[in-house]
Amino acid sequence: MAGNILHKIVQTIEAHKLLADGEKVLVAISGGPDSVFLAWSLKELGYAIELAHVNYHLRGKDSDDETQLVKRLAEQWKIPVHIHHVDTPAELDKHSGSLQEFARKVRYDFFEELMEKRGIATCATAHHADDQSETLLMSLTRHNSPTLFKGIPIKRSPYIRPLLAIDKEEILQEVQSLALPYAIDASNASPKYLRNTFRLNVLPPLKEINPNLNSHLAERSSWYQQQLELLHTLLSPWLEQCITTRGAQRWLDWISFRVTYPEQNLEVFVAMVLEKWGLHGHVLWEALRLTDSMPGKQVHLLDGSILARTRSGLTQFYPPEAGSAIEISLIPDNREQAVILHDHRIQLQMTTDAPAFGDPNIHYLDVDKLVPPLVFRYWQQEDRMQPYGMKNEKKLSDIFIDEKYDLGQKARSPLICDQKGICLLAGFRIDHRVRVTPQTTTYLRIEISPDDTQAFF
Repeated sequence: MAGNILHKIVQTIEAHKLLADGEKVLVAISGGPDSVFLAWSLKELGYAIELAHVNYHLRGKDSDDETQLVKRLAEQWKIPVHIHHVDTPAELDKHSGSLQEFARKVRYDFFEELMEKRGIATCATAHHADDQSETLLMSLTRHNSPTLFKGIPIKRSPYIRPLLAIDKEEILQEVQSLALPYAIDASNASPKYLRNTFRLNVLPPLKEINPNLNSHLAERSSWYQQQLELLHTLLSPWLEQCITTRGAQRWLDWISFRVTYPEQNLEVFVAMVLEKWGLHGHVLWEALRLTDSMPGKQVHLLDGSILARTRSGLTQFYPPEAGSAIEISLIPDNREQAVILHDHRIQLQMTTDAPAFGDPNIHYLDVDKLVPPLVFRYWQQEDRMQPYGMKNEKKLSDIFIDEKYDLGQKARSPLICDQKGICLLAGFRIDHRVRVTPQTTTYLRIEISPDDTQAFF
């Protein structure tokens, strides 16, 4: 029996290029039958394995017994083992998410730290075919993604799942046949976890109807993924055409897409973009509703950024931090100084050289008309200026409307002020008060560019 199941694992590894022969691999092991069997299998197949185990100290003696079991296996197999102890009740108070989210973050942080420390490129987890079926069915019944059949990937670097084509029942039969020791986590039977509801109450009756449910769901998911990949291939040129990124702001302009494709296809395209931008679950659905919203409507995302509806699509940006104003004194004698205002680099130079006008990122002010110190900040609600060439002051909010600034541009357009008021609105123009004239003898040269350290990737 062992030979058959090992052969299936080898086929999976080779088909998906999960591991090279004899490669060192970290195995995530809880002490349950699945992870114990995974570790045994990879060891038997000649891989240089090391074990990684997390004790969350949530189930008293049971948690400690699992840790001891893992240690005994490592000693028996003569392989390295790494144990991470977590005071979960104390640490969970500092975490805003659920227990499951916290536990997942803890273990994956531990795995990645270990891989870096031990020089290991791959970590194997014991997800199997029943886990995959549960995940696929959950994705169909929960409103968490526009992508159907959103399952567990067999490989998402650096993680691999060599058991993903093997049923839970096969694994249990094998560990019992081999007399491998394992522990049973009682929380896997708790109805308070949604996955357990699918595991205990949904999957068994479906398997009675179709004993080959796992393989049929996997085949259907694979076929759907191929269709999805084709869709992404066909739409990928539109990503280059419709998406612009500059500093810590990016835009999706869907006008050309809407001209080319029927209106009902727009949400499919936007959902693809939003998933590419890292949005998932209910936040993605909320963001997707912006396609039918008026310009200015916005959604606050979990990473602190804002997604906002524009006239031609969407924009995502990080709002400036409160109190991010910077105050400096001018340095004479042609010396340069730089100011980093969140995601903008502002280079200053006082000079007597005649201005070289023409670059929209370079501005010149008359030094003798300035009242230092200068203040570098972003827009505030009551800001006003007298744009060069105009006779009267104007609210910046009105300028933004006239110039068709979106929410991100409004929030992140740098202002340079002196003690009398605004001297420059970046990307627009200088204030009439500090303009350069034929009588100007000393100039403040200002060059403004995005600071790439704050850019989207």
